[in-house]
Amino acid sequence: MKNLYRTLSQPIYDLPYIFLLLLFETALSSLVVTHLPYTEIDWVAYMPPTCKKCRPIKTSLASDAAAAVWRASMESGEDFLGLDGSTSPIAIRKIQWVFVVMYLVNSAVVMALYQRVLSGMRQRQQQRDDQNLQFSALVWAWCIAMDITFLSKRIHSIFVLRLFNDAPAMLLLNLSMYLVACCDAWALGRVVFSLAGSIKMNIVLGWPFLSTYPVSYIKEAVEFDRVFFFKWTVNWKFLPEELFVSTMWALVLLSCH
Repeated sequence: MKNLYRTLSQPIYDLPYIFLLLLFETALSSLVVTHLPYTEIDWVAYMPPTCKKCRPIKTSLASDAAAAVWRASMESGEDFLGLDGSTSPIAIRKIQWVFVVMYLVNSAVVMALYQRVLSGMRQRQQQRDDQNLQFSALVWAWCIAMDITFLSKRIHSIFVLRLFNDAPAMLLLNLSMYLVACCDAWALGRVVFSLAGSIKMNIVLGWPFLSTYPVSYIKEAVEFDRVFFFKWTVNWKFLPEELFVSTMWALVLLSCH
């Protein structure tokens, strides 16, 4: 049994293992799309300003700003998919499948980053000429960490059910890290990172703001007095609503972070 445990931790099994994980995730994401109801939060806010044929819609400044962040890419995507700004159930379902593909590509990139770290650990271990059982356990722990990334309810919510713009932003961010860490393509990595920042500004580190207006930045970025809606929570759904919206619970979470 120990020999099998050690054998399966060898590099030759890494790619088949990742392939099986992605295959599992394809099936799981497909089940999520086909069996769980879509939840509307931000998608409609993005779509109306890009619609070419629909009537003008009055939107808030926040909604306009959110839509403007990735308006150009949205219009290109709509033209390619033939949606033309539609928010019908059929159009939403089509977009969900697009986000599933984005999620799978993002997962593959993340697995490649994990694999890069694992390869580095193996190289250091080979230099020591020590392939012991303890190192095999470390490899398996790394594989389990890969498994956990596919079991996150929140990630499926962001990428598949609620169509947040975090999805393409994180895909581009992870891709930029892959280009830099695995391909040594710094110039292209910076371009991709800039694209990620153009979709969602919190991709960009806050140092320029912290160095100039630290108090204002922290106050507005964190919004200590903000109360979130209980119906949108994913991780804390098991809590009573009274506790979730309480100041005490907010302070507990802030302290833990």
